[in-house]
This record gives sequence, C-alpha cells and structure tokens, in this order.
Amino acid sequence: MTLTFQPFAPRRPSPACCLVAALIAAWATLSAAADVPAAKPAPQPSAKKAAAGPVVLVSLDGLAHRIWLDDPAARELKALQRVVAKGVMTDGLIQAFPSVTPAGHSALWTGAWGDVSGIVTQMNPVLPRSEHFFLERQSGFFATLSSAEPIWVTAAKNGIRTVAHEATQNFPFVPRATGDLKTNQPVLISGYATGLLEPYGVIRPPRTEPEDAALWQPALPRSALPVKTFRWKIQNLTLHGALVADQGKARGYNAMIIAAEPGAGPGARVRVAFVPTESTPPRGRALARHFSPALPVFVHGTRTVGYFRLFELTPDGTHFVLMQVSMHPLAYYDGAHDGDALSEKMVKAVGGFVGNGPGFMYQGGNLGPQIHVGGDGTAERRYLEGMELVLRQYNRHSDWVWKKYRPKFLIDYAPYPDELDHTFYGMVTPQTTGVSAEMVEKFTALRKWGYAAIDQRVALLDSIAGPNGTIVFVGDHGMAGVAKDVHINTALERAGLLAYDDRQRISQRETRAVNNKYGVMVNTTDWKGGIVPLEERKAVVDQIEKVLAAIVDPETGKPVITAFFRPETHPELGIGGPAGSDLYYDLAPGYSTSERPSAEIITRKRAPLGEHGFLPTRDDMLASFIARGPRFGKGVNAPRIRAIDVAPIVSEVLGIPAPADSRGVVPVGVMK
Repeated sequence: MTLTFQPFAPRRPSPACCLVAALIAAWATLSAAADVPAAKPAPQPSAKKAAAGPVVLVSLDGLAHRIWLDDPAARELKALQRVVAKGVMTDGLIQAFPSVTPAGHSALWTGAWGDVSGIVTQMNPVLPRSEHFFLERQSGFFATLSSAEPIWVTAAKNGIRTVAHEATQNFPFVPRATGDLKTNQPVLISGYATGLLEPYGVIRPPRTEPEDAALWQPALPRSALPVKTFRWKIQNLTLHGALVADQGKARGYNAMIIAAEPGAGPGARVRVAFVPTESTPPRGRALARHFSPALPVFVHGTRTVGYFRLFELTPDGTHFVLMQVSMHPLAYYDGAHDGDALSEKMVKAVGGFVGNGPGFMYQGGNLGPQIHVGGDGTAERRYLEGMELVLRQYNRHSDWVWKKYRPKFLIDYAPYPDELDHTFYGMVTPQTTGVSAEMVEKFTALRKWGYAAIDQRVALLDSIAGPNGTIVFVGDHGMAGVAKDVHINTALERAGLLAYDDRQRISQRETRAVNNKYGVMVNTTDWKGGIVPLEERKAVVDQIEKVLAAIVDPETGKPVITAFFRPETHPELGIGGPAGSDLYYDLAPGYSTSERPSAEIITRKRAPLGEHGFLPTRDDMLASFIARGPRFGKGVNAPRIRAIDVAPIVSEVLGIPAPADSRGVVPVGVMK
C-alpha cells in the first residue's frame, strides 16, 4: 500500500508549520517509494549468505545526525569518523514519534513503530485498555509492555549466538524478551530496568554524623593524625568514613577510608585518595582515573557495589566534598545458569554497573556553582568525571561479555551523547536559547571533553567487531536546545478537560484528557473507568486541538505549537495504536513540554537544556545511521532511512528473516 500525505491546515499558519508540513511530505514520499505495507508482511529469509565475522549493533543514545555533521564537539569522535570512511552513512534516520528513548529503541530492535509494538513513550500506558485506567503508567523500557519480537530473539531462533547487553526492553526476562527457547537462548544483561538501589549523593561534613572510632577496631586505618570517623545515609544505605593522614603528618589528612561495616577487614573497605578535580581532557589517558575501587555492599539484601570520588579535602580534615555514585543491581540471563551467580562473577571481575552520570547533582548545584551562575567550570568538570566512570564501566562490561561468549551477534548501548547533551546542549544553541557567545565557547569546550570520552566507547566496540566484522551505529533521536517549558496539562485544566483531586493528583473520574509527552490521551470508555463515549472522542480531540492552538507565549506573542497530528490521518508516523495518544503535536524551537504541575502554562527553565521528543522529521530530531562491514560499501552516503528499517538491514547482514513484527524494509542504496 502506498502511503499518502494528508495536508494539514494549521489554525495559525507560520513558517515553522510550513517546514513541518514539508518534512512530513518528504517522509511520506520516502515511505511511498519504499512501498511500505500496512499489514504485517510474512518474514522472508535472506537470499544472501550471512556476512563473515561478528555483527555488532550499537545504540549511541542521542547520536543526532545534525550534531554529528555540524557540531565542533562531535569532531572528537575520531573512531566514528574512521568507521564512516570505511562504510556507509545515511542522510539521517527518522525515529519514532514522540522521539523519546524507549519508543526509538523499540523501533530499532523490532522494526515496528509504537502502534504495533505498544512502546510509545517514556511512561507507557498499560494494556489492555479494558483492564487498566488511562492514567496507569509503566516504564517504556520494560519488556512486559512490548508486543513485538526483538531482533535478538529472531537471531537466537535462527541459531545465532546472541548477546543483548543493556538493550532496552530486554528486562524483565519474560518470554517476549527471551524467546522462551529451549536451546541457544540469547544472553541478556540489564542494569537499568532492574531499578535503583541507591541514588547519587554529594557528602560534605554537615551531612555526616560523628562516630566512635572504636567501631573500626580491630581494623582502624593507619594514620599519622588521629583518625576522624563518621557515617552518613543518602537514602537506603548507611556508610562509614574515616579520614586518614597515611602519607605523613606534614601532608595532613589526604584520604578517606569507606566501609559498609567499619570493623570489617581490608577486603570490605576502599581507600579514596584526595585528588583535585580533573583538569586534563580524556584524550590519551584512562577514563575516571581518580575514582575509588568498587566497594561491595548490600542494599535491601541485594548485592551491588559503590564508587566514590573525593574532590576536596582540607589538611585539617574540617572540610571535604565526596561524591557517592548511584548503585544498581545487575540482572543476567543466559537460559541455563543462575543469573545472580553470573552477575556476581561479572561484577567481581570488572566492577559494577553505573547507569548515568551525576546530571541531576550538577543541575541542582550539588557539584558546585555552575558556569552560568558564576562558577569557574569545576562543577562541569566534576560532572564529566562522573560521565567518564559510566563509559569506563560500560567498556569493561562489554569487553568481559565479548570475551566470555564470543557471540556472532552483539547488541550494545551507551547512554551518551544523550545525557551529556541534555545537560550542556542548551548552552551552545543561542538561536533558540539566547545564551551568550561566551557561554557557547565555554560549553563547547566542555562538550568536546565529553565527546572525546565517548570516542573511547566507540573505539572499544569497533575493535570488538574487528577488521572483518560488521558494526552498525545508530541513534534513537536528535537533540534541540530549549529554554522554556509548555505545561499542557495546565492548559487542559483551564479548559475544563482535566481536574485534580483534593490531594492535587489528576482525577481519573473527572479528567477527560491528559498530556503524555508530545501527545494527548482521551479518557474514552474503552479504558477501564473511562468517561468519554467513543462516539464523542473526535469532538473532544477537536476541542483539545483548539485549546492547544491558542497557547501563546506572553513574552513573544507567538503560538508555541506549530502542528498537530492524528493517528487516523498520519499513519506514516506510526502513532496511535492501543497504547497511543489521540492527538500529537510539535512545538516551536526553544520550547519543550512538561507534565509538572504549574500555575502558568509557559515557564522558563532554570537554565537552558537539551531536549528531544519532537516531530522526528525535524532536522534537529534526525538520528544517525553509520555502518561498515563486508555488506556495506566504502565511503557511501546513502539516502535517509527510518528506524524500523534498521532491524531488516541487520537481519540481512546476519542472513536471517527480519523480526516477526517488522514493518521495515532494506532501503535501496544502503547495502551492496
């Protein structure tokens, strides 16, 4: 079936809206040329032999096509430049809408948009509708919400040894994620979806309580000055610290010993040396070189490890700044062995999982004053050190898994550049955020630091593929600088479409519509407890569109919503479906949506940030596709593709059918 574009007539014509319509029209033309079927196609085995060597599929979260092409920070991705020179790069990759991480990755892994897979946004509605309220949400990263087969299951079914390391929707280990196979089960490893045992924390003396040094007997640390002992608790875990002068009295206190049990021996404690905040960019040196070794701990009976970084310590021990890194469990599945034993073996060999850097610590000022409020860059460099630790641990885990299993097919992941650019990108986009040229210069240098660290992740994964293997790098969305939030729920409340109860929670019984990222859901009667009859759905959607189209920024006098999209008129976007919204929208540059309660519809952020979720055909939302291997040409620039085409492309390389629910194709011009 040929997809056609339904022209959209906005209520308030604007150049931005015209651009949106043009991009959608271009995408519809691309889809029509590919003759994408609406019904599920029968999987067809490849007529070609599988490529020799391993096949590695990597998501670099937030690898934006325009940033890769034009941003000076991205020039630090030297290893990725070498991959491009040896292989193929497309003119961008069109992602899911909303262009958010769970939906984008689901499209990459399954070859299906959210209307088929059920993975539609960050906090996903729960199905079936008849059994769940329309306000019920679960993380879109969970395999239990997916109704589409992922490529690692397809590969394992076809006899290929497969590892999915930190792939979204690979946990919990339900049949959808594992394939429920009797033999050749895929190996699945997840530290994200298993939950957070202990968050990041920054500890200074006022946050601690003094502790009797006798508790450290018989293993009181050696010190030329009296040992200063104390304890602290961030959320769930009490830890114990001891300041020591183990390099002589003249040097003063120079390190902290940290233990979960103060009387335990040397094997149950770590020494954290005081080293000033890193000032040397990571090119040519080890990542995160000043963090402590891993400290084994139990949180709520679950084994994990902690890492620590001592940024400040005065010689007299009266002041220090210690960062405690977030702690996670690590879930492990290979279908044949005890997963807890496997994860414990892995952590003992190469250390623990660290999911993200200290972005929230930085934004909250806990790492020190930020540059935009008069800081000298110390806070930013502390954030970057935390980012380095994440990348270092990802590399150690990938290398360990690779050496243990030597899979034919490895799916892997990195949470960068996404988190880095969420944190800093708004400071280098003056055209939308209004920052000064001085800010752009300073934050460009910091982002170069971050991208140079990411390059070590790229280089490691490229080395795993080897010179004769295949490696495919993809992104799950682009990135845009934003300075203001649009509170859609506040607009819906003022229009009488949304209500709060006496505890200031959204009322299920009285709410007719609610925002869910870049879409609005109607509380129709096919949802449990729904209040809008199905025959009135269109009238309510019409009302919502009218309300949102009228939102104007009081500072500029201009509308902030540039276009609207309905599932029934825009099937090419893959929107809607059982878990989808009833109306989708795009925002003007510089704005993002927020679901936080607010008295005002438009508010200014504390500081400009990077954001995504917008219409995926926007230039700034295009993701990347870069690949090399025997089945790809050398130095090829190929036409734009869609995220749902990635799984069929990789399946073709592996010599297997595309995943069972795939709607994608192998586009002309991408492969030999």
